Amino acid sequence: MRLLIALLLISFAGGLQAAPVHVMERDGLVIKLMSEPCSDPVSSVMIAMAPQEVQRGEWKAIESVWPMRDGSKQTFAGCWREVSKELAFAITNGKEREVSFLMVFADQQGMLMTKKQFLRKKGQVDA
Repeated sequence: MRLLIALLLISFAGGLQAAPVHVMERDGLVIKLMSEPCSDPVSSVMIAMAPQEVQRGEWKAIESVWPMRDGSKQTFAGCWREVSKELAFAITNGKEREVSFLMVFADQQGMLMTKKQFLRKKGQVDA
C-alpha cells in the first residue's frame, strides 16, 4: 500500500508544471511570466550587474518564444519582476510612469513594458 501511494505521489508531482502568472502573445511572440524563481544564469549575471534598485525585488522565471527573421522560432529563458511606477520613471529617464514589468532575457536583452501594455489583448484599445 505504501508503495502504491508513493508511486501515485511521484507521478502526480512529475506531472505538475508551474502555471504562468501572465502571458503575452502577439505576432508569433509568446512571453510567459512564470511564478517560480528565476534560474537562468545569463539573466542572473545581467541582473547582478544592474544598479541596486533594479537588483532588489523578487525575480521570477520567463519562458519565451520569439519569431526570427528567417521564419524559425527561438526560445529564450529569462527573468522578470514587477517595478513600481517610480522605478519605471527612473529607469526610463522620465518616459514611463506606470507599474511595469522589467524583463531580462538569456540573449542579454532587456525590456521594460508597462503592465497595462503587457496585459492588453489583441485589438484592445485603452479607454
